[in-house]
Amino acid sequence: FAKGIIVYPNPTSDKITIDINNSKDEKITISLTNILGQEVFVRQQSVTINTKEVIDITAFAKGIYCLEVKNSEATFLQKIVVE
Repeated sequence: FAKGIIVYPNPTSDKITIDINNSKDEKITISLTNILGQEVFVRQQSVTINTKEVIDITAFAKGIYCLEVKNSEATFLQKIVVE
């Protein structure tokens, strides 16, 4: 699962795109947490094989965030820099 996720651009100032190359239809949770550990964005949804998600981050303060994408079996984590 985690090997099939690509996040870009990073660093960014307006949006991030998450390409999820999944092998099956399933439910996932996408969340962003700030440096203080506060969840600033969360979305739960069902995805199909090869899904693209775009998150608007224009309202977020500049800084470092942790992106988490998880399904029932695995979790993908990546640092996101908002400029």
